[in-house]
Amino acid sequence: MVENKTEKLTFNFTATDLAAMDLLVANGFYRNRTDFVQQAVHSRLEASEDLVDGLIAKERTPSLVIGVQVVTRRRLLEAQANHQMLELKTYGMLIVESDVELALMQATVTRVQVYGITKAPRLIKTAYGL
Repeated sequence: MVENKTEKLTFNFTATDLAAMDLLVANGFYRNRTDFVQQAVHSRLEASEDLVDGLIAKERTPSLVIGVQVVTRRRLLEAQANHQMLELKTYGMLIVESDVELALMQATVTRVQVYGITKAPRLIKTAYGL
């Protein structure tokens, strides 16, 4: 996976949870709320590492790409010329280049599943529920 890429998320916390975070930050345990949340998430992911590894193994198919998968117009045109239908499954980041038209994507890609980040034209994201 691309480690230096981040995705912005929004969370809702109770006033009590925010108060506890702020108290920990004010006493120097964390730099700020973001640092607290990031460390909490990393801690839970580390604790769940074996579970995640097992789930990835279960999901593993020839179409699964771990890391960055880039979908180009050229790749889709080649699949179309060879009468191939693609299934895109990504654990990490899926990038669909901006010159890929929705019609070409729909003509060559049956399914898209992403665990992580998707960078794609809005029409493609909408059509595939990404």
